[in-house]
Amino acid sequence: MRTREKLSVSEITACINRSERAVRAHLKSLFNLGLVCREGSATKHGKIAHRYFVPKTKDMIKSARKEMLKRLRNLEKLVRGAK
Repeated sequence: MRTREKLSVSEITACINRSERAVRAHLKSLFNLGLVCREGSATKHGKIAHRYFVPKTKDMIKSARKEMLKRLRNLEKLVRGAK
């Protein structure tokens, strides 16, 4: 699914035929990595509903590079500690 639209968890779930729980878990991971963005809005009942979307390509690359450097530093620490 490729889109620049902002989608709710329910909309994503319907498109990819996965459980809501699985979609939420994957979105959380992608959000924490900076590979997915979200906007919050209030529902009729006062709860926060998020709509997810893909960030601009340059922002996604920046987030991926940051994560790769972090993991590389952690790997280097492990290697140095094993000597």
